[in-house]
Amino acid sequence: MSKRPLSGSSQPSPWLQSLTGLRWWAALLVLGQHIALASSESCPPEGGPVGCTVLSQGFMHGFVGVTCFFVISGFVLAWSATPEASAPGFWRRRFAKIYPLLLLSNVVDLLITWFTGNQPMPSAGTMIANLFVVQAWLPGSDLPLQMNQVTWSLSCEVFFYLCFPFIFAWLSRLTTRALKILTVGLVFWPGLIYFGATLVAPSAMQEPGFGSQLLYFFPLTRISEFAIGITAALLVKRAAWRGIPVAAAIPVVVLAYLGGIPLLPELSENAPILGAAMVPVFVLLIVSLANADLTGSFSPMRDKVSVLLGNSSYALYLFHLFVAQSLSSSLGWGNSWQILSNVVTIVVFCTLVAWLLYQLVERPMQRLLSPPPRQRSRPGEPVAATVA
Repeated sequence: MSKRPLSGSSQPSPWLQSLTGLRWWAALLVLGQHIALASSESCPPEGGPVGCTVLSQGFMHGFVGVTCFFVISGFVLAWSATPEASAPGFWRRRFAKIYPLLLLSNVVDLLITWFTGNQPMPSAGTMIANLFVVQAWLPGSDLPLQMNQVTWSLSCEVFFYLCFPFIFAWLSRLTTRALKILTVGLVFWPGLIYFGATLVAPSAMQEPGFGSQLLYFFPLTRISEFAIGITAALLVKRAAWRGIPVAAAIPVVVLAYLGGIPLLPELSENAPILGAAMVPVFVLLIVSLANADLTGSFSPMRDKVSVLLGNSSYALYLFHLFVAQSLSSSLGWGNSWQILSNVVTIVVFCTLVAWLLYQLVERPMQRLLSPPPRQRSRPGEPVAATVA
């Protein structure tokens, strides 16, 4: 029997556990990329053991996990939204969810920079931009990657959260047909941003790397992924999009991901293309998983372990880079078995650190800073996927 909520109803929407489980896999892709980058000197993708080549080719474009997070974020927020929820209450819940752990990660980054002396301390402007989580809002600047590099996407998420109450209110009024058309059209939104920038700022677009940075870091570009998540959730609520069996959706995503390997030699320029190409398949997977949870059909991401890992995925994302860089430099990468052992060790250690941070910091601070129960849209509201 379907547990699908009535569209526009104030009744709580059922918790989609598979999307919580999917969050860990999205974070794992990003972790894999950073393991490949952190070990690239000791484990070169060319001329080294075959395991190094597999690691590099298999995970160097793991950044597409951020795309998956953006889509999940829009989907879950729209799925759990209720008509009576206020914008200030929504923003406060988002702040309680993301900011304490984000602030802690920035403090850790500063302490590591200070103690090791490997890099200069960030400027006051950089620290202020990271404090207010707006480091990705200025196209072409070097701010996004200056402190705990992964937090640039939290800057995008903050922009999305500010816009969500208004976007959701508008999209909720659209007809099902209009939502379907808009979902397809949003796939082409980054191209419109790029074309518009060539008209508005042609000289800036001629600067090396500006165009790819505009497409990859700028929140106004990436918001299309978040918005597609919203439209997909509304369509699922209306029983207008049922996806395909999860057993078919997962191979589609894997094949699309592997199809990006030929673009890796020019990764810095092709990153926006790889990310945009994955949007449709990630949406298909998310819709399929959501429908599987609603109907009780097969999903490999709904078990207790997957949900446990998914709950700590935000902490994993924020802190994995510190752990991966530290361990990668102290491990030997001499042969393929060592490489496999190292990757497993780093993943397990990062996961344990993330779980501890989730239990000891994220959950307590979220309870402390969230609105009192009477201001929430409903008690025990499922938490949207968050990525930094």
